[in-house]
Amino acid sequence: MNIVFITNEYVSEDKFDGGLASYLSRVAHSLVEIRHNVIILVASHKNEHFYQDKIHIFRVKCYSHKINRILKLLHLGRGGFIRWIIQSYLLNKKLKFIIQKEKIDIVQYSNYEATALFVPKNVNYVIRISSYQKLWDKEQGKRYSLNSIICQYLDLKVLKKCNYIYSPSYLLANILSKKLNKTVYVLEPPFPRASIQLNDNVYNEYLYNKKYLLYYGRLSLYKGVTNIAEILHVLLSKYNDLYFAFIGTAMMFNKKSIVDYIYHKANNYKDRVLCMEKLRYENLLPIIKRAYAVVLPSRIDNLPNTCIEAMANNKIVIGTHGASFEQIIEDNVNGFLCKINSNESLLNSIDRVLSLDQNKKKEIELNAGKIIDRLSPKQTTKNLLEFYQKIIEKK
Repeated sequence: MNIVFITNEYVSEDKFDGGLASYLSRVAHSLVEIRHNVIILVASHKNEHFYQDKIHIFRVKCYSHKINRILKLLHLGRGGFIRWIIQSYLLNKKLKFIIQKEKIDIVQYSNYEATALFVPKNVNYVIRISSYQKLWDKEQGKRYSLNSIICQYLDLKVLKKCNYIYSPSYLLANILSKKLNKTVYVLEPPFPRASIQLNDNVYNEYLYNKKYLLYYGRLSLYKGVTNIAEILHVLLSKYNDLYFAFIGTAMMFNKKSIVDYIYHKANNYKDRVLCMEKLRYENLLPIIKRAYAVVLPSRIDNLPNTCIEAMANNKIVIGTHGASFEQIIEDNVNGFLCKINSNESLLNSIDRVLSLDQNKKKEIELNAGKIIDRLSPKQTTKNLLEFYQKIIEKK
């Protein structure tokens, strides 16, 4: 098949640390390995095309100083519905150009930032759910504004007009099936057993020989980072040898960087808290592998790549029940689950992990690693291709 993925983020770009970028990289590589042709159309700062690991990547210039000035004049900062519209128009314009040059069997859009607003006519396409804007805005604590209302409208608009939608999690599939009054399929993502050249430099500089818990991903309210911050003082006062590391792009909270809030809450224990910007995978993986456990107390999520990745590396993950983690975590069997937005429950779950004897800890870690068998590309990619084939045949 000739398959096109349309996205606002990919690992080739500066915005490489999102779950969507990681997922697309894995699924694209899985498809290329079994001799399918994959094209990535990604929003970028310039127009360019090149091959990366046999994947044809088209960068589409969607960001410019001119656009940013317009958004600033409209008090939309660097985001907003206007950027979504411009981005979708330019990505789909490039898609039309590609379709003129070669036969495309199917196009997969991300619903994130409504990339499917301007789908060309007579194209076989599917939308994969990355998030649901209304829920994400709510859990991020965003105030309603004209911009947020329009973004939520566009998010649903592209889903309403699409006949074939799938989600990695049952949570969002069920929510959106009811909202849209149509079937939203569930296809779990591939996670290959991949070898990568690791770089220990960051680990050696900051975390060498330390016992630490790890949060990684976007540092934001909806990911539960403030809940971690609020228990840091108690946690670190109780465990004198423990550190806590946060890695990822920091979002704003109370009009300041959320990192300020983390250090403020850690108070006199902030010397045992480490906050770092996003890292390339070869630098991040050594830190994941050596973490005592990974703490991901999201208020809402969609079977996050961070959880899958940590478990695949035999790490105990503390996730939240009701935010999609229960799809792959069984409490006290291959990880731990706490209540959403409950500092007490989160602290209790961390206590449970830190009190495990070594035999029990090893057992849970081994069970966590088995997730990689369930999500092997051989099975998950087969499911995806069968889904594509049904769409093509019906068309």
